[in-house]
Amino acid sequence: MTKPTGTEPKDEPFVEVGRIGRPWGLHGELQVQELTDVKSRFADGSELYVRGHPHRVERSRLHQRGRILKLAGIDSQDAARELRGAALEVPESALDSLPDDTYYHYHLVGMEVVTDDEEPLGTLVEVFSTGSNDVYVVEGPKGQILLPAIADVVKKVDVPGRVMTVVLLPGLE
Repeated sequence: MTKPTGTEPKDEPFVEVGRIGRPWGLHGELQVQELTDVKSRFADGSELYVRGHPHRVERSRLHQRGRILKLAGIDSQDAARELRGAALEVPESALDSLPDDTYYHYHLVGMEVVTDDEEPLGTLVEVFSTGSNDVYVVEGPKGQILLPAIADVVKKVDVPGRVMTVVLLPGLE
């Protein structure tokens, strides 16, 4: 494994951009599930963190089953196997700024969701994309509710306060 370089961020939050799957081949390559739209995160020479330690991407390629990465310091199938299930992360400071009313998924997951009448609906537990818009999965006292991430439904997102205010359109209740 690559040893810490002394350049890793101190006390800075990290954001997951991928998840390591099974080893690929015999020389430490990894099958990776991408959790970001920013494909350059996996470019040759970029830096990703695994379990708090920085690793340089030596090689990256797309394969029919997803992305295959070779990280510096991971040189055997056994070393790759030890990382199975680990998160690939970047420091939060490495993220691009977003336009107003646009959020990273990690900003939203864990938020409390209430109606515009302040009725609690539960906690936003997952965000998934459908192609036309994201969908927010909310779990609470009424069970699971799927909310389309559209302006007619999402009225206010208070990231610091960790609360999302929504309007339930007919059929969403």
